[in-house]
Amino acid sequence: MKMDNRHDALNAAQTLLNAGADQIADALLEACLEGIEQARIQFYQGISYQQIAKDLEARSKFIRSQISK
Repeated sequence: MKMDNRHDALNAAQTLLNAGADQIADALLEACLEGIEQARIQFYQGISYQQIAKDLEARSKFIRSQISK
């Protein structure tokens, strides 16, 4: 379940509205894995640790801004 912004999160919430706890837990774990996978891809592309950390920080700030809307 890919979530890039508040709209995606709202769509995911709507989908999970009637889901069971197991489905919700799976979706949350999948979202966490997506972020890890993105960093792994950057690493394998030869991007420096510093750049990966910078990109993760930028993504974190963006997600936090989406949460505060």
